[in-house]
Amino acid sequence: MRKHWMITGVAALALTILAAALVVSGVPGGPVAAQSPAPGTITVRGLGEASGAPDVAYVSLGVDTRNASLSEAMSEANSVMDAVIEAVRGLEIAAEDIQTVDFSVWSDEPMTPEGAPAEGTRFYRVTNVVRITVRDTGLMQNVIDAAVAAGANRIYGVTFGLEDPAALERDARLAALENARERAAQIAEAIGVTLGEPTIVVEGDSFGQGVVMDMAARGLGGGGGIQQGQLSVQVQVQVTFETVR
Repeated sequence: MRKHWMITGVAALALTILAAALVVSGVPGGPVAAQSPAPGTITVRGLGEASGAPDVAYVSLGVDTRNASLSEAMSEANSVMDAVIEAVRGLEIAAEDIQTVDFSVWSDEPMTPEGAPAEGTRFYRVTNVVRITVRDTGLMQNVIDAAVAAGANRIYGVTFGLEDPAALERDARLAALENARERAAQIAEAIGVTLGEPTIVVEGDSFGQGVVMDMAARGLGGGGGIQQGQLSVQVQVQVTFETVR
């Protein structure tokens, strides 16, 4: 007896879906759909540096007096500081570029070698120090010489800086990006891929390297004048590049 099987419309639809699923999943014996591989990436860090001459300088200097009379010690300190400021202002240093950074008073008590109070004269010491901004860096040595000639006996050092580092930061940033591309290209060549375009760029903090000089005043143990040297600015970036096989 011959049997006849009938496939209803719902069953036929189910078989069609199953067949399509087998084709997409790549079941042995069926065709496999072509897929494009997702692009890879390479992430590197780049470092760039740019150098230039400083455009501003700073010096802290002042006077330290000692006297058995507190009022006389203060009067002497103030008088010498007035003379120092007048001498510095004569070099076209603006008043707003002179700022008091230390004014202190303390007493020198007579002590025995064992550290106990001893009989003797009590002395008072007064220190008055200003910080001077020198916008013409070539005048720094003249500023120090004028202050010393006027009575300054404390000099804390000279620091050079960049009042506007934007130009050097720009050059360092471009150098950092170029450095990152060079590094990524080396890695791409080593692993056999082609380097594509950058997709993510993250800049780190910029930082400068200043020139700090200790004491350079003639007659106070300093060397042969002020040397301003060069300042450098560094920029770091992290860049992600696409790669293509």
